[in-house]
Amino acid sequence: MAKPIGLRIRVVDVVGKGQTIAEATQHFGVSAWTVRRWLRKYQEGGFELLTKPRPYIRPWNTKADRIAEKVFLLKEECPKITLSEARSKLSADGIQLSMWYIWKIWRRYGLTAYKREMQVAEIIPRVSIHRDVQGKINNAAKVLERNGDVRTAAKILNRLPYCGWVEILERIPYRYLGLRRRVEKIPHLYGKEPLHKLYQKIHSLRLSLEKRKLFYSSLRAGIAEANTLFWMGKPMQTLSVIRTLEKKIPKQGDPILAFILTLLQGMSLARLLKLDDAVQCATECKRLTRRLSAPDFCVGLGNLYSNIGLYPQAKKLYRKAIHNVSETTRTQCLLALAGCYALNGEYQKVAKTIGGLQHKESPPYTLIPLIRAQTFLGKGMLSEAAQSAYTAMQVARKDKILQYLHTATTVLACVYYALGEKSKAKSLVQSVTPVLRKNHMMQDYYIRGLYFSKDDIRLPSRYKDEPFIKLILLIKKANQTSRVKDYGYAARFATRKGLLGYFHRLCIFHPEIVLKLLEKGKPTGLPRAMLNLPVFRKEIPVYSVKFLGNLIVFKNQKYQKIKLTPKDTAFLIHLATARSRHIPLERIYTNFWPDSKNPARNLAHLLVRLRRALCLPSHFLYVKDNRLYFDCHFITDYGEYLEHLAQAKAFSVAGEWEFARKEYSRAFSLFRAAPFARMYDDWSEDMRNTVLNSIENEATKFAQACVENGERSQGIATLQKISSIIPHSDEIQDLSSTLATN
Repeated sequence: MAKPIGLRIRVVDVVGKGQTIAEATQHFGVSAWTVRRWLRKYQEGGFELLTKPRPYIRPWNTKADRIAEKVFLLKEECPKITLSEARSKLSADGIQLSMWYIWKIWRRYGLTAYKREMQVAEIIPRVSIHRDVQGKINNAAKVLERNGDVRTAAKILNRLPYCGWVEILERIPYRYLGLRRRVEKIPHLYGKEPLHKLYQKIHSLRLSLEKRKLFYSSLRAGIAEANTLFWMGKPMQTLSVIRTLEKKIPKQGDPILAFILTLLQGMSLARLLKLDDAVQCATECKRLTRRLSAPDFCVGLGNLYSNIGLYPQAKKLYRKAIHNVSETTRTQCLLALAGCYALNGEYQKVAKTIGGLQHKESPPYTLIPLIRAQTFLGKGMLSEAAQSAYTAMQVARKDKILQYLHTATTVLACVYYALGEKSKAKSLVQSVTPVLRKNHMMQDYYIRGLYFSKDDIRLPSRYKDEPFIKLILLIKKANQTSRVKDYGYAARFATRKGLLGYFHRLCIFHPEIVLKLLEKGKPTGLPRAMLNLPVFRKEIPVYSVKFLGNLIVFKNQKYQKIKLTPKDTAFLIHLATARSRHIPLERIYTNFWPDSKNPARNLAHLLVRLRRALCLPSHFLYVKDNRLYFDCHFITDYGEYLEHLAQAKAFSVAGEWEFARKEYSRAFSLFRAAPFARMYDDWSEDMRNTVLNSIENEATKFAQACVENGERSQGIATLQKISSIIPHSDEIQDLSSTLATN
């Protein structure tokens, strides 16, 4: 690479003034051989010869740049063109090139010669990088490391024919890169931007590439766009993009692109319950894997089998590939395998599979809360299942993944139904159903519709063979007929299809057949922890504690006339909001009786008063091993508030304002007055601040969203309601005044 003329003059000047060649080499970062050559030129011809640029000598084994660019554009403008067709077209233009040389140019521009170690999870395949191109990439990296000049580094990369997925792309802003470099940067963007923003960026990039007639690059960007739409829960839009891309897919020599495109098509068809077409895609993918030796393709095929409902086949592929893939694909494989275990009721294997993976941000890692929620439910840990479901809904809000919202709310509905709150469970299921239908998520739409309907909700006959739907129909039939034979058939079908965990959850929605089997002393096949849930054991009390205002308590959906002191009320709320079924006594003593000489005596008296007020037998609330245990269950209106809030945010980000507004209104309507009145212990103070700060922040955000959506009066009314609960909130009052005057 030619050095700047000014640098040559400075080096010769300092050497002439007495500096040694070694010192000049170290100071200016050029080799001693180069310094000697510059000195020799200066001695032979002075500054005129020193500053004369070196003549460019073209390498012996390359053609003119214009010819290479012409060959490259043939493939870019027509991805389906073959080597022989390209040679014939060039020959007609008077350019005689061999097919080997044409292939060599296409390889240099990253249009062929995929690496065998390419990963399916990476969406855009990797291509081998030429040696001289790799050298220029290294130069750009040095520029970036030396002085952080991202513009100069971007200029070097933009001039290259291809630079793949090199790490340096991650450090250069998207806006500085050319169109083809932006395509190569797409994989670095996953997990760092919300999916809806990433989709808009990729969609705009694909249209720009098509406008420039760079159709091969637009094909790669289009695959990334289709993949992003699939993760966003948009199967119809995914298929629309795929149909556009299929017109450009090369006739031969590109099995990797064909595999990825067919894979996405099959999974989208499965979401739309077009199972026969999805199975055809799976057959085509299986055929393509014979040409693709990398084990990563088995993971992709396993994902397709999972979407179709063939979970035993998917687990075999995951286990086959898990030890021979890269770390990124191995993680994806482990999460998919954990999901299969949760669906099949293998709850002990779930924790071993996903241990240590819960702190990641990319879309595959966000499956962990959903997997945990299903596992906790199977273990009968309802509070933990609800907490994981809330987390999953927050992930759905952040990443705009409606599929997560569907699964999370289904788990929450199971929790409510297991506690005997049938109306709340039904309301939760129905709240998401219209959004699923609107987004053409037909599989999830029909599944939710079947949970509580007495008929088949006009289910098309072609959908009845879908494994999840068929299992629902079988368990409903067993519940209606009350025949052990029908129940056994449903259980065997679930075992054969790898859906035993899903079968466990369906039994919660249809408990009558299970109760009948228990009366007859026959085995149910359900885990022992699930059989201890209130839906199967009616003697276990379930309390609904409403403390967002004056205390109101229901026991098994029946109103309890109850009167407690402020401290007893605070203790009851503390119990109801606990995240586990036991609380260390030291924590209770420190919070409620920090200065007492005998806090154990105070606690004993409080427990007696509380059991009497709640009509609760002593064996449901007792002290053991320095812990307070309670075997009853609690529901709080604060939990309902968080649930409605999570759904509202998810709907809002998904662009479903009407549904979001309803959920926000339901959340705010739960507040009747300021909570924790006359409660001054440390825990109550902290909880009061948490609750009031939450409603203050969410009310202001909701009011601003109402203004943006043309519903100013709704925002003002909400602020007025909240101001009666938090009368001293300056933020609420200022915003309310601003909206009223504008």
